[in-house]
Amino acid sequence: MQATNALYTDLSGYYDLMCCDINYLQQSHGIIRLQQLFGNSGIQHLDLACGTGPHIRHFLDAGFTSQGLDLNQPMLALAQARCPEATFKLGDMCTFELSQPVDLITCFLYSIHYSGSVAQLSACIKQAWQALNAGGIFCFNAVDKDKICNLSAVSHSTSYQDSRFDFASAWYYSGNGEQQALKLQISKTTASEHQY
Repeated sequence: MQATNALYTDLSGYYDLMCCDINYLQQSHGIIRLQQLFGNSGIQHLDLACGTGPHIRHFLDAGFTSQGLDLNQPMLALAQARCPEATFKLGDMCTFELSQPVDLITCFLYSIHYSGSVAQLSACIKQAWQALNAGGIFCFNAVDKDKICNLSAVSHSTSYQDSRFDFASAWYYSGNGEQQALKLQISKTTASEHQY
């Protein structure tokens, strides 16, 4: 995604609005249940590509000791405000290292695809494996590039601070190569202007 105006330059201010329809509690509890059933039942947790920290909030509330990693410092600042008892680190999920291993690593909302190429994805998975305690698990979701419908998108609108925001996002695959892209459209309408 290339920034074309202020709406795209820093998504941190709009991220929670863009994702307001996501049931973070349900997603978090689903992974907690997987950890109970298939993991080592430990409580040390790392969330890769954590964004503003909504999943981490639910893991903390469930008794986990959580930390988050993201490439975007403004997102991490919002995450730290939301979850002051968690630890956050600016970094790349393909090259991160931890001082102590964890029991559970998560990467929600298809964010594993931000790793880029298949080689970088492999590096991310390797780093996660090395960061886990014995019996720990790495949970993420992924999009099959061969099943992407380039014509479909998820969209919603919301009002915030006397403005209307319209969001649309869709995974796109050109049909060639290994990489897919997330297409994002944001528009903001106020009484005096409309931004795309």
